[in-house]
Amino acid sequence: MMGSGKSTIGRFLSRRLGKPFIDLDSEIEQSAGKTISEIFENDGEEYFRNIEANQLQEYSDSVVACGGGI
Repeated sequence: MMGSGKSTIGRFLSRRLGKPFIDLDSEIEQSAGKTISEIFENDGEEYFRNIEANQLQEYSDSVVACGGGI
């Protein structure tokens, strides 16, 4: 859902709730050291989904902008 306003609304909501805002795809790219496209291409979707699930658990007390697969 690119361009749907997830990050904009997420940042607003995080300020209102006093919770951290996390862009999950950005966090995954930073921790993996490669882009989402590179992860899919080199490691496959299952690998990406495992990373995504682990990262999501790590930020359970945050406002999270998720990628299109969630």
